[in-house]
Amino acid sequence: MFARRPAPRGLWLCVAFGVCVPALTPAVALADQNTIDVGASPIVRITLGSGTVNVRTWDRQAVRIDDTTDLDVKKSEVESSEAQSAIPVFAGRLPGASGVLELPPESFVVSTIPPGPRPLVSIRGHDTDVTVTVPRTAALVTVQLNKGNVSIQDYRSGTFVARVRFGNVRLDDVGGDGFVQVMRGPVIAHASSFDRLRVRTGSGNAVFDACHAKQIEVSSINGTIVYDDGTFEPGLARFETQHGSIGIGVSGPADLGGHTTSGRLYNSFDRQAQVTDGGQHVVVGSGGPIVSAATTTGNVYFYDGALTARRVPEEWNPLKQVFHRGMTPHLLPDEPREPLSASQQPPHPNHRPAPAPATPAP
Repeated sequence: MFARRPAPRGLWLCVAFGVCVPALTPAVALADQNTIDVGASPIVRITLGSGTVNVRTWDRQAVRIDDTTDLDVKKSEVESSEAQSAIPVFAGRLPGASGVLELPPESFVVSTIPPGPRPLVSIRGHDTDVTVTVPRTAALVTVQLNKGNVSIQDYRSGTFVARVRFGNVRLDDVGGDGFVQVMRGPVIAHASSFDRLRVRTGSGNAVFDACHAKQIEVSSINGTIVYDDGTFEPGLARFETQHGSIGIGVSGPADLGGHTTSGRLYNSFDRQAQVTDGGQHVVVGSGGPIVSAATTTGNVYFYDGALTARRVPEEWNPLKQVFHRGMTPHLLPDEPREPLSASQQPPHPNHRPAPAPATPAP
C-alpha cells in the first residue's frame, strides 16, 4: 500500500533527491569510464538539471553510460537493511495561474533491495542528454530531473523512482514497483505490468495503454487520467483528479465505481455489464477487481477495451484526444503545460471507428 504521511527522518534513502546512505566505501570518481562493473542488484541514481534521460537494460552486471562528457560519475558501496526501506518523497510545489499547486509529502516503500552491501552508481549533470543501461537485476533506479524527458524501457525486476519538475515520464514495457511524480507535464505508460505503482502529477495528464496492475494509485491536481485497454488484479486500484476527467477501459472482469461532483458519467460496453446507481457502479462480466475513479470537475468514462476501437459520440472526444496525444512522441518541456483541452489536441491519423455507439449513463 501507499503511505501518504511524511516518512520518518533518518532513513538511508532520501529521494528528494539525493540518495543518502551510510557509505561502506568512499565514492570513487570515474572520469571518462563508460562501463562500470557493479555486480548483482546495484542501485543507480541519475540527477540532471535539464535534458533527456533514457534508461535501458541488459544482461550484463554493469552500468553503461553512452557519453560521460559533462557528467560526474561516481561509484561507492552502501549498506541497506529492511528497517531502512521507506523513501520519503517531499512536497512538490509549482506556481500556477490560480495559485500554487502543491503535492503533499508522502512515502514509498522499497522492497526490492536485498539487505547488506550494495553497489551505488551516482550520475550527475547539469544540461545534457544521456542513455544509461543498467542490469536487468538492478534493485533500484532513481531519476531526478528539473526540466526535460525521462524514458524507462524494459526494466521489470526492481523499483524505479522518477521525479520531474517540467517535462514528462514515459514507461515502455516496464514492471516491478514504481513511483513517478511530474509537477508539470504528462506521464505515459505503454504495455507495462506493474506490481505496485504510484503516479501523481501537479498539472499534466496520465495515460496508460495496454497495462496491467496489481496495485495502482494515480492522482492529479489539474490533469486527465486514461487507463485504456487495461487489466487489474485484486488489490488497490484508485484514480483521482481534482480538475480533469477519468477514463477506464477494461479488457477483463472488473467492479468499477465512479464519482464526479460537477461532471457526467458515461459508459460503453459490448459485453455483459450491469450499470446501476446512475452509472456510478458498473460490474463488468461476473465482476472482478474493485476499481475506483473520482473527479471533482470532470467526467468519468467506463468502457470495454481500447478507446480507439469504439465508436462514441462527440462527448467522448476530449478523452480520446488526451489518449492520442499521450501516444505521440515525447512532449518537449516548452510545449503547452496546462491540462490539454480538446482544442490543443491534434487529430490522430490512425483513428478507427468501431462497434457500437456509447450512451451516457441514465
